[in-house]
Amino acid sequence: MGKGGAGKTVISSTLARLFGRRGRNVLAFDLDANPGLAISLGLPPTEAGLPREALVEAEGAAYGWRLAPGITPPEVVDRYSIRGPDNVHFLGKGKIGAVDRGHTRESLVALLHVLLNFTDPEWHVVADMEAGPTTPFERYHAFSEDVIVVVGPAWRSAMTVRRLLPMVGDRRTTIVANRFRDEPDHPGLAPAVRIPFDPAVAEAERQGLSPLDACPDSPTIAAIARLAEQFLDQEVRT
Repeated sequence: MGKGGAGKTVISSTLARLFGRRGRNVLAFDLDANPGLAISLGLPPTEAGLPREALVEAEGAAYGWRLAPGITPPEVVDRYSIRGPDNVHFLGKGKIGAVDRGHTRESLVALLHVLLNFTDPEWHVVADMEAGPTTPFERYHAFSEDVIVVVGPAWRSAMTVRRLLPMVGDRRTTIVANRFRDEPDHPGLAPAVRIPFDPAVAEAERQGLSPLDACPDSPTIAAIARLAEQFLDQEVRT
């Protein structure tokens, strides 16, 4: 979570693949209105959400739609997720306007149901959430034990993070400072990890490449690897 442009997608995709390289089954969700997680994972760009066959109209459900009867969250993962590098499986809601706005909303409802009800302990689930306070206000993060809040060097980013933190306070929260050069930490927002501004990662994003593939030895990847180790160490301790 964080302000738009904070670098959530690179962090999410790299964490997912690093978890996969450590032998975990990883399910990566893209819930952003401007999806880019597939590309950052090293998959071809995709703008489609779940197919119509997976959805049915349901009076009283959010946006009037839900998963089709007989389709469980594990079956959605098995049937519709896209297999990516490093044992990562991908699901996304699609891009608004790519097919039609209504189907994107319907797909979002179904994906949220999967996200909140996929409880297989053999899987690690990583979700790239939409920027801003709407996502935590609507409790999209409730599936997870851990929330990463990404803050950039701009004061507006710090302001957004200060609004987000009370909304996710019931989860273990990790603040990550991203794209910093020599700027100091924001007061009261000491990060667990500082990720530097990295021209190599910016260039990979411009070219539509996965940063983990394009610049695996970059400072950004090294910092995210430290973050991944923190989560894996925490997993062992708990």
